[in-house]
Formats: sequence, structure tokens, C-alpha cells
Amino acid sequence: MSQADVITHGQEAFLHAEAITDRFTRDLVHQGLVDLLGTSSLLHSDLPLHLDLLKYVRCLEAIYSDRARIAALASGSAPSPIGSGELRSRIEAAEASGGIRRGAEAFLHCESLPEGPVRELERFGLGVSAGLLAGDAPSTPPVDFAVHARMLECSFRKTRLVRLLAEGKEPSPFI
Repeated sequence: MSQADVITHGQEAFLHAEAITDRFTRDLVHQGLVDLLGTSSLLHSDLPLHLDLLKYVRCLEAIYSDRARIAALASGSAPSPIGSGELRSRIEAAEASGGIRRGAEAFLHCESLPEGPVRELERFGLGVSAGLLAGDAPSTPPVDFAVHARMLECSFRKTRLVRLLAEGKEPSPFI
């Protein structure tokens, strides 16, 4: 990340993640933070970035708290309970509330993913995040939802790891 980037609430985000009582949900949130560090190459067009890590961690926690649903989505055995139309509505509501910006880009990014577990996880994750962030609004500055979508996708691409942790299993260190 460039020197012009701003990361806020980093310490609070890590303290919040450590306070998550369910070990496997906490591990998934930690993995999401690790994946965030690897996304800077995907975000080059979005510089300078403004990332509120506490909001990102709260979104990850809300997404991963339904471990059974996450495991089913990651295994490909269930579609997202949030369809394309509902996702668009949630994103539009979050944008209208001032909680997010670039919602249409996030929606298009999600819908452009190939059919399968990653897109189903992305739909679910963006829908949950949009609801949470709409409740936080107005946010200064609003969360860049296009960046949020790409950060979530980086984590969701590791569907096997996500599925194992969501199922409460110890993943191999070689995944």
C-alpha cells in the first residue's frame, strides 16, 4: 500500500477480532485480515485507499458467524440465500444511507464472478456487509464497497480453507 493510503482503527480491529469467542469464527476473521494484506496488488486502481479495519472485521464476523451456512456455500452444496435482486436492493439501501460508496461497481464485480461457491459466498458476504454498514451510516468516509468486494473475494477464493474452518475442522498448514 502506498504512503497516501489511510488505515484507521487497526488496533481496535485486532482487539475486536481477539474478543470473538468462537475459535473458528475468530480464525476465519484472522484469515480475512491476512488476506487483506495480500490484496494491495488488486487495489492499485483505488489508490489512495481509506480502509476502516474495524468495520471490515465487524463485517467478517457477521458473515462468518453463520458457520453452517458458510460451510454449505463454500462446499457448493447450497446457493446463497441472497439472490441477485435482493443483493442489489441491499447495496442500494446501504449507499442511500451513506454507509457505502461505489455500490454498483461492487454489485457488478460480484455478478461477473463465474457461477460457483466463490460467487455464492460473495453474494452472501456483500449482502450481510451492506446490511451492517447501512446500520452504521452515515459513515465518514463511507466504505468503498468496490474495494470491500475485492477484499472479500480474496478470502472466499480459498473455499477449501473457509469450508474446513466453518465446519470446525483443523485445516492442514499446507492449504
